[in-house]
Amino acid sequence: MTHDNKLQVEAIKRGTVIDHIPAQIGFKLLSLFKLTETDQR
Repeated sequence: MTHDNKLQVEAIKRGTVIDHIPAQIGFKLLSLFKLTETDQR
């Protein structure tokens, strides 16, 4: 028996999606783009 996990996301109106990156690189990107200093998602 398999369970398919699906995630529904909203369309992006303005911005960029960065996908398929290793976890340790993700934290570097958050810091580089100063995304740790904002409440926006």
